[in-house]
Order: sequence, then C-alpha cells, then structure tokens
Amino acid sequence: LTGVGAGAGVVLAGVGGPAMTVYAVISRWGVVSFAATMQPLWVLLSVTGLLTKVAFSGSEFPQLPVWFWVGSLAAVIVGLFIGTKIRNRVSERLVRRVVIALAFVGAVLSLITGISATVTG
Repeated sequence: LTGVGAGAGVVLAGVGGPAMTVYAVISRWGVVSFAATMQPLWVLLSVTGLLTKVAFSGSEFPQLPVWFWVGSLAAVIVGLFIGTKIRNRVSERLVRRVVIALAFVGAVLSLITGISATVTG
C-alpha cells in the first residue's frame, strides 16, 4: 500500500516522499537503510512518474531550460556527496526529524498546489 501511495503521489502530484516517510516512521525503519533504499527507489519513482505523465498527457515533456536539468542533476550528486561525508557526524534523531519535516512541507505544498489549481482552473 505504501508503494501504491508513493507511486500515486509521484504521478498525481509529483510527491512520493510523504507516503514513504509515514511508512518509515510507523515501521521504525532505520535511517541508514531508509536512505539506502530511498535513493534508488526515488530514481525509479521519478522516472516512472515522468514517463507516465508524458504517456497520458499527450506526450508533453516538461518545458524546462537545459540549465535546470543540469542543475538538478548536479544538486543530487552534490547532495549525495555531502551526505556521505557528514553521515557519521549527524545524529539519527536529527536526520529523522529533517526527513519528516521535508515530507510534511512537500505534502503541504502539493496540497496547496492542488487546491489552487482546482480553484483557478
């Protein structure tokens, strides 16, 4: 059910993290294994979500400038590098709180975007 929720979140709203974060908290999933699992899962969900949107929206690929795609890839690589360097210096409790906060912010922003799109259009 979590996978379905995360996949639906990615396809419908571009946000799959909150479902996975809720599952991680409820199951007391360790932060290290959660991060190791979420990295490839995030890639899979993102690519599948993008392909699903392209397939069902008239083959419209997001019209973003090249610098945005390159910057996004660079941010992911830099984030992985920094995370690897600081993982032993940051407490698991802090990491869990940051992940929960980011999931909450993502879910709220997705909800606001959905409500706004429904009201205005």
